[in-house]
Amino acid sequence: MAKFSLIDSPIECCADDSLEISSYVDAMHSFIKGCDTPLTIGIQGDWGIGKTSFLNMLRDKFSYTKGREVRCHTIYFNTWKYSQFKQEEMLSLSILREIVSNINKLASENGKGDREKITSGAKKFGLFVTNLGSQVIKAQTGLDLNAANQAIKEKEVTDLVSLIKDAKTQFEELVQSLIQSGLTDKLIIIIDDLDRLKPIRALEFLEAVKNFLDVSGCVFLIAIDYSIIQKGMEEKLGRSAREMQGKSYYDKIIQVPFNMPTGAYKTDAYVMAMLGWERSGETYHRKDAGEPYLRIGKTIPSQNDADFFVNITRLTVGSNPRSIKRSISYATLLKIILLQSESIGRFDMRSAKVLYALASLQLTWPEVFAILAENPVKETVSRLQDFDYLESSTQLDHLFHRVYNPDEVKSNITAFFDELLAAIDTNDDGGISNSEFKIIPKIMKQANMMATELENLDDMWNHFRKMITQATKTKSISAEIDRALRLFQGDHSSWNNALHLRLIPAGKRFVNVLWAKRQIGSLVTTKKEPLQFYLRCNPDDLTSSHIDLKEFVIDVRNVGHYGIGESKIELLKIGSAKNGNEILNLIHTLALNTNKARRERNDGFLQV
Repeated sequence: MAKFSLIDSPIECCADDSLEISSYVDAMHSFIKGCDTPLTIGIQGDWGIGKTSFLNMLRDKFSYTKGREVRCHTIYFNTWKYSQFKQEEMLSLSILREIVSNINKLASENGKGDREKITSGAKKFGLFVTNLGSQVIKAQTGLDLNAANQAIKEKEVTDLVSLIKDAKTQFEELVQSLIQSGLTDKLIIIIDDLDRLKPIRALEFLEAVKNFLDVSGCVFLIAIDYSIIQKGMEEKLGRSAREMQGKSYYDKIIQVPFNMPTGAYKTDAYVMAMLGWERSGETYHRKDAGEPYLRIGKTIPSQNDADFFVNITRLTVGSNPRSIKRSISYATLLKIILLQSESIGRFDMRSAKVLYALASLQLTWPEVFAILAENPVKETVSRLQDFDYLESSTQLDHLFHRVYNPDEVKSNITAFFDELLAAIDTNDDGGISNSEFKIIPKIMKQANMMATELENLDDMWNHFRKMITQATKTKSISAEIDRALRLFQGDHSSWNNALHLRLIPAGKRFVNVLWAKRQIGSLVTTKKEPLQFYLRCNPDDLTSSHIDLKEFVIDVRNVGHYGIGESKIELLKIGSAKNGNEILNLIHTLALNTNKARRERNDGFLQV
């Protein structure tokens, strides 16, 4: 069974730096070694942006510090498990226990220094921590220090401020005993995933760290999304107070804010690596690990192929590593579903591009994908590239209400479809034919990306062709009829619009022709006359200003015939004419734009 290596796990060490941010890790490493303490550094960024990976690489960097360099002992604390089991109120207590346990372990594993003094200090501070019990977080410290102090009878302390100072002194003495013993020069306490907590809990936890553990010799590294702290401040202080003093409030807790360097991410290398390819010089080669999404025989992606995947990723899911993995994992699943289809044929690089683009589109802008899935035709894509349509479509209201910059999203949507159309333009002529576009609805259908069965215009025409052979009792239609029908189905035919044209059978010889859901005529086949096309349009309106059309339009208003329509269009004559395509397009234009009074009576044509 194939194995897929797209687990959503952070980078563990510097050697696995697929984002190529090691220079920023090096800079933070140097800064921490030389900074004054106490200090709190905020590693800021959205959820899934790579904060844990950055912290893991930094821990890895500190683990190799040797010689006379500043030695920093790290303690890592992840709040994720507490938010999972709704134990946020235990966070302050838990980190204190983690610190005591870690210091005891450090002292026992190292023979140097005054081990007895360290363990004695840890025991004393540990007694204080133990007696915190499961007390409810209170006041500005986040800890019920009065309850804890009941078991510590060394002196009577009733004033909360004095109690905080006393407890903080105990912790500082413990840290200094570590430093004086030579076990470490600085204690680095890393707190990860704080933005997974409820905003008010995250804020209370930061306050507890600041008021209780912020002592000389300590550096705190806290991974946080600033917006979470803003929400916590609003919940605690109120909206107006947060707006007036929120930034200052945050700055008192976080002295050094560091934003994740997303602009410096090597997204191209990361995306291709996640897809299963690594760059070697000017070319790519397959990764050996796992079963990558893009394994297509011996196919090697070109630079243009790589640019496509990178650009599609940038325009949709962006540079967030977790979002990129999610998109690729989804595309991988769709590929497995698609390959189970009996009619898939060859899955090549072009198919892989379309599938990845559609997967990214569906995950990022489901509202846009829904419009395309409803009518997967060229005309729909043209609409989705029109800013006016994007702004006026009520189907997209929710999308633009939930994004930060609607104009940027609109621009990205149009650019996305430019990339997609360029990928299916097999002859590089700058235009997309119907045959080139077919791969999009085909992939959508075979990958089960649509909830409803796709109405395929080609299938409708094929059904009518079959009706002709049944009516004429032949195995195939004549070349003359085939030529006439291909005028309808041609890439330059105004009639060949899958968004508006529908052919709905109404028996063995009769097909209703609908345009924009309004009946405009009919197609009829009989043994005597296999191809008949009628339009619900006054023949005079078609020929009065275009005399040349008289030989192609027959008035049948007083002639009994199968089908619906007053004008019979001589398709066979049009099919044999040198300018047959122009004639058929002219009839299309006139039929949809004449007889205004009839349209107003809701008995004519819908102008599109």
